[in-house]
Amino acid sequence: TPASLTITANNAAKVYGDTNPTFGATYSGFVLGQDESVLSGSLGFNTPATTNSDVGNYAIAASGLSNGNYDIDYNDGNLSINPATLNITVNNASKTYGDVNPTFGTAYSGFVLGQNESVLSGSLGYNTPATASSNVGNYSVSASGLNSNNYSIHYNDGNLAITPATLNITANNASKTYGDANPSFTSSYSGFVLGQNESVLSGSPGYSTSATANSDVGNYAIAASGLISSKYNINYNDGNLAITPATLNITVNNSSKVYGDVNPIFNTSYSGFVLGQNESVLSGTLGFNTSATTSSDAGNYSVSASGLNSGNYSLHYNDGNLAITPASLIITANNSTKVYGDTNPTFGASYSGFMLGQDTSVLSGTLGFNSSATSNSDVGNYSVTPTGLNSGNYNINYNSGNLSVTPASLTVTANNASINYGDNNPLFTANYSGFVLGQNESVLSGALNFSTAATNTSNIGNYAIAPSGYSSSNYTINYANGNLGISPAPLSITANNANKIQGEANPSFSAGYSGFVLGQNESSLSGTLQFNTPATTASGIGSYAITPSGLSNSNYAISYHNGTLSITPPPPSVPLAGPNIPVLTSAVGNTAVSISPQFVSNSPAASSGPMVNM
Repeated sequence: TPASLTITANNAAKVYGDTNPTFGATYSGFVLGQDESVLSGSLGFNTPATTNSDVGNYAIAASGLSNGNYDIDYNDGNLSINPATLNITVNNASKTYGDVNPTFGTAYSGFVLGQNESVLSGSLGYNTPATASSNVGNYSVSASGLNSNNYSIHYNDGNLAITPATLNITANNASKTYGDANPSFTSSYSGFVLGQNESVLSGSPGYSTSATANSDVGNYAIAASGLISSKYNINYNDGNLAITPATLNITVNNSSKVYGDVNPIFNTSYSGFVLGQNESVLSGTLGFNTSATTSSDAGNYSVSASGLNSGNYSLHYNDGNLAITPASLIITANNSTKVYGDTNPTFGASYSGFMLGQDTSVLSGTLGFNSSATSNSDVGNYSVTPTGLNSGNYNINYNSGNLSVTPASLTVTANNASINYGDNNPLFTANYSGFVLGQNESVLSGALNFSTAATNTSNIGNYAIAPSGYSSSNYTINYANGNLGISPAPLSITANNANKIQGEANPSFSAGYSGFVLGQNESSLSGTLQFNTPATTASGIGSYAITPSGLSNSNYAISYHNGTLSITPPPPSVPLAGPNIPVLTSAVGNTAVSISPQFVSNSPAASSGPMVNM
């Protein structure tokens, strides 16, 4: 038989106005380890509760499942609908101190299903300790009186803010004369409530103004302050202090100028300033008027003033006087120069102080100059003083200039000289260019000296001859070098004459030297002495030139002179004792000489030729 299976709908809960939750069930009676997966059909639930259902308990009925192996019994569950939470909050409100309480209102939070306060029963009421006479501050406002089965109502207090009333305190207008001390100030009040007056205020009334005894004429705010109250927002309104003008005399100061000058800057004196003030408090631009101009003659001219304004003063102008005096003219001798021995130059002058574009044409007299300098004056500075001019319009002051006598230029030039290598230096001399006044070297101090790097052992070349040693205050001495030229010494090299017998090799040649200096000899020469001659072993009897060459030295001018090689006939031949005498040879120079075996020489001429070894 089928097993017994119980399906029980699970209890559930929701808040009023919510949709139904998802329902579930529990199973009791499954065998063989089975569960709801062995059931066919679909589990469904049914309840009379809807979204709009009131708070209460509603059955939850399950159905829809089957299985041939089980007898299924369904048990209902319970759906509890709980009241929704509704917050009723008193809206904050405010009023001004002294006013009656305003009409209070509320805000609702938590209505469902589109509902509003019309679903509530009862009457909404408010309670607060605040009254019309309550002080400034915050007071709670609570609500009550409403109820509903479907809502759990929570009341939240609101706040009634009592703000200060506005009180206007206005400084009363006042007036004073410019320079007077400020008067005592007072105020008027507007805005007290509940029949109150200034006695309910704390503090002490005070007044401030930018106006002082020194303040200009005009209107100045009077600001009240110093009173406070927790029940009033006090607005202070300024009053006005009016200040009236004083009298001021402005007098042009007397002044003067020099003839030809532009008018001076005029100024004034003031009488009537109060409170230690001066002209800096006046507005406008001070101007002056006078008939005097730059070209006006000396005299006295009236100067009037105008142009200043002041709201603080009533201005009265008084004229002054302008006196014109002669101008100062400075005539200065121009500085000049000349060279020692020259005549004085033409002097000139410069002018400082002419007015109105004038020049020397307005002066009388003749300009002259005085100076102690002459053509013969030594080098130095000499005063040049102008004189001779005058003018009724100018006070003339003369300033001296300077005549600078500068040294004449004198050039001392060493005369050129020359020697041969090995000679001693000659006596040097000099020439002069630039003497003035017929002078010569006798006017110079010191002694003329010469210096040169050359000595009797110096190689050939050019050597500077530097003069020095003179001095003079009247001459600037410039020294110019001369030149000492050292030429090569002449050296003659002459080939010595030589002799040889026809058929013999040339002998060794030698030479003689003439012209060495400083104890030198041919060892001081470079190169190798060589000889050249057209004569050979085969040359015939006669005279042949011996030409030397090959030596050099930059300090010598070498000239070569030929010697003579004389070739003479051989001596007569003499037969020897036997036919088998061998041939003998002998070296003459580098040439082998063969002697015939048939003859020997017994000629006297043989003594001058090369020796033959027998």
